[in-house]
Amino acid sequence: MEKFLIRHLSAIEAEKNELIEKYYNDPSPEKKEVIELLEGYIHSIEKLLHGGVAGSACPFVMVGSQVEVQDLDSGEVLDLRLVNPFQGEPSKGEISYISPMGRALLLKKLGEEVEVKAPGGIFRYKIIGLKGPS
Repeated sequence: MEKFLIRHLSAIEAEKNELIEKYYNDPSPEKKEVIELLEGYIHSIEKLLHGGVAGSACPFVMVGSQVEVQDLDSGEVLDLRLVNPFQGEPSKGEISYISPMGRALLLKKLGEEVEVKAPGGIFRYKIIGLKGPS
């Protein structure tokens, strides 16, 4: 897991500026939010590396994680995978980590509840399954 995290951290840091330039050219509150999200994510991965990685367990949702969530209103269960914004197929349950759902899930732990503010409204989910990136 340690080698994976080092490669993963390097890739996220390398893609950060390209992602910001491509999707958030102009100054905006959303651009600031995404920059803070990425910096927090990078810090969390660094902290995980410096604290020692125990086995292959994933303590929180990372880019590449497979996440099972339950809609707290309808009870519907969704199986999602967080991916880089430059890839992924929503029809296969792959969602960008900068999408409203991706942002809400990133860095959350198994059992946590999240609120997703999306164009269609506000949705609440509970993380009921989490498998780390492979």
